[in-house]
Amino acid sequence: MVRFLMALVALALVGGAMYAVFIRNDNPPAPLGTVTINNKIFHVEVADTSLKRERGLSGRDRVGGGADGMLFVFETPASYSFHMKDMRFPIDIIWIKDNRVIGISDSLEPSTEPVPPTYYPPDNVNYVLEFPAGFAGRYGIDKGAEVAINLTNAK
Repeated sequence: MVRFLMALVALALVGGAMYAVFIRNDNPPAPLGTVTINNKIFHVEVADTSLKRERGLSGRDRVGGGADGMLFVFETPASYSFHMKDMRFPIDIIWIKDNRVIGISDSLEPSTEPVPPTYYPPDNVNYVLEFPAGFAGRYGIDKGAEVAINLTNAK
């Protein structure tokens, strides 16, 4: 009986540690890709799975991990919606279709509303960039800018 209880406690400790490291970690190490806009290279975390896209930057105090922002990658261009659920800092959203900026939603504030506002691109997109608020203006990122995306190191 004592062995069973010890094994149960050990299993609970291992499970709790795995949860803390792999699931609850707000700033998990992520492979970085690069995005070049206006001859400036930005390092980005790559959200290329459903789980990564769902989590996004929510629950964090900043981007972190050596990244300037987060790049959401979609297989098929569509009108993907974004919201500020559990966000802790304001962001700029840069909507990208076929390697060109098609729109910018800037300085979006976190919401404490039970149902936060939802943001949509002006047209179908296959990439979405999230940067801290003011980033697009600071780097002169405007609608129509060309975008080069390199995901070679992100896999």
